[in-house]
Amino acid sequence: MQGLADLNLETKFLSSLPHHPNIIKLRAIADGDRFHPDYFLVLDRLFDTLEQRLIQWRAKAKKLDVAENYFRSLMTRLHRPTETISIIEERLRLLHDQVWTAYDLSSAIAHLHKHGVMHRDIKPTNIGFDIVSIPSKILVNVSLAIRMSHSHILDFMAADDMLEKRCENF
Repeated sequence: MQGLADLNLETKFLSSLPHHPNIIKLRAIADGDRFHPDYFLVLDRLFDTLEQRLIQWRAKAKKLDVAENYFRSLMTRLHRPTETISIIEERLRLLHDQVWTAYDLSSAIAHLHKHGVMHRDIKPTNIGFDIVSIPSKILVNVSLAIRMSHSHILDFMAADDMLEKRCENF
């Protein structure tokens, strides 16, 4: 029963939010009772998660470290430092993917907050990639999201900001 409640909450948030390219899109919902066990959502297909990408990125970084150390020692002996350029380019591509992932994720979170929604369950398994060749980050699983009210905002403020806000409100 909790799974159906989570699914209904996810339906509510995804159907009420304006479109954002980094938040999974609700394509369709089942007709009928939302609390029936056959209730379902149709969402974008995701190929992998950030958790899987982090494992790939770590493995790639280790390979680059090994290759760089090997070429560095070899080039030192041969006096040809330009051979390591391809390794540097590959390391920059890896960094590019990681920085854009962080940027896209922060954009999705900012969009949620702008519309009064707090995700509450951001973790690598809830961040997916919808296209393998072009990094496109999608924030998923908003079933634990809540609508933010003034009292929720105060819960996440620094103490001095909270005192200042409370003074303004009284």
